[in-house]
Amino acid sequence: MISFTKDGSIILDGYKVQISQVEQMDMNIANMANGTVWKGVKSLSPYGSLTPSDYDDYLSSGKQNIDLGKALDSLTVTALAAIIGALHPYVGIAVTLADVAEGVYNVLVTVNPKTEYLGCAYTTYIAGTSDYKYINKFYANRECTGTYRKEISYEHFIVY
Repeated sequence: MISFTKDGSIILDGYKVQISQVEQMDMNIANMANGTVWKGVKSLSPYGSLTPSDYDDYLSSGKQNIDLGKALDSLTVTALAAIIGALHPYVGIAVTLADVAEGVYNVLVTVNPKTEYLGCAYTTYIAGTSDYKYINKFYANRECTGTYRKEISYEHFIVY
């Protein structure tokens, strides 16, 4: 059973899933402070006519940890997709994350089926000033070490 509260929390079988930010440098937050308002449109493919290789300028990196509260092998792919959707590179993504979750699940359950923690290390690259590419590496531990599953997501920012 998975529930979403009004404040955005995720409750999985009665346990509040904990997502913590280990480190983050995200330039769009700094830009908001000076009065610029950004809206991001996220997807699993590059925006417009851009190609993956167009995102070649390094911007930042960060890590997030997820305390699942139960063993990974006892989750459904649907529940894992909902949890992944709460991570920074995927918040508000407009497409289903079932394929991403299935890929992450298949790799990480092989590494450590009883893990109660997922780590996500992401690196952000940009194409121009408004197009971001997140290379996300999912690990079966909080330290983000060892075997991982790599997934890529994109974000296009519109300035208002």
